[in-house]
Amino acid sequence: MEHQTTRRGSRALALVLAVLAAAALLALPATAAAQDLDQPSSVDVEFTPSGEDAPCRDPFFALSNTVSDMPEAFVLRITVAAPLCYPLEVAAAIYEMPGDGEAWPQTLAERLDFTISDPGVWVVTFTKGCGAAQFDVLTGDTPETISPTGPYHGPLLFPFDTGTTLQYEGPECAEVSPTTEVPPSTEVPVVEAEEDVLGVTTVPTDGPQVLGITQESPEALAFTGPSAASSVAAVVGGALLLAGLSLLVVRARVTD
Repeated sequence: MEHQTTRRGSRALALVLAVLAAAALLALPATAAAQDLDQPSSVDVEFTPSGEDAPCRDPFFALSNTVSDMPEAFVLRITVAAPLCYPLEVAAAIYEMPGDGEAWPQTLAERLDFTISDPGVWVVTFTKGCGAAQFDVLTGDTPETISPTGPYHGPLLFPFDTGTTLQYEGPECAEVSPTTEVPPSTEVPVVEAEEDVLGVTTVPTDGPQVLGITQESPEALAFTGPSAASSVAAVVGGALLLAGLSLLVVRARVTD
């Protein structure tokens, strides 16, 4: 009877530990995925159909464009005068440039695909942020790294109109310090415990916001902050404590 009780207790403890280990492993990937989903896009594509009923045309004869280069955005307006005889797969791509007057090599930062087929108007908006970048509306491949001496992306949607692409020399991105320092002149409120215990110092910190192609929203930072890690550690620690108490109870029963 003692051997049966011991085996049951060991199996129960092993099951509890296995469940806790699986929960701990699943928590980290979920956090990373949530952070990626919260990253805002720097390119937007909108289509307004015209309902034009006409014979199909080749894209070369059906497409025209206008460009708006504004301080906050670069906008390419594509007009489709008639239905295309075949759909055209297009991509709006952003490539990061080295900056400081250097244009190459460039690294792919974002790509947004869309298909031109029906008559209407497509509006492609590239939001300007910090850091140097190139904005392209093209067809074909977008390699991770491009340069005049290496691989290059596919042809522009309007290959004979270089005004539909832009190399933007944006301002440098502000560096984010891993720790927030309190200026010497800043008064820090200190709350002391009643019995001789070290005071608790509260330092208000305002996280700097960095505008750019890969800007993170404050909500995204919440997934990677110390609060999320502390919560996971607290849950796992509490569960392990309960598992240990369960083992002590099982041993006590075996002894009785």
